[in-house]
Amino acid sequence: MGLDAAVVLELESRLPPDFKPYNLYFDNFFTSLHILSALSERGTEGTGTLREIRLKKCPLMNSSALKIEKREAMTFKAHKNIIIVKWHDNNVVIVASVTA
Repeated sequence: MGLDAAVVLELESRLPPDFKPYNLYFDNFFTSLHILSALSERGTEGTGTLREIRLKKCPLMNSSALKIEKREAMTFKAHKNIIIVKWHDNNVVIVASVTA
């Protein structure tokens, strides 16, 4: 999966299992749909900002079209236990979250 996934999954593996489910929060360097899926399979929740290039083929509104909309305009998609939200703030922001 890459260095980003290795760091997150290694951290998650070192957390005490007595207090699960954990909810990890990370920035766009560490967030990807693969990492969120892997965390979900391990019973851990996660939330983070997401880079547009890591969306794969997720059918969200194009960022340039979203910028034309008024501020606070948003689009989202949910699949199984992962939700991805893209909204227009000062710039376009993308957040992804997974529940265990």
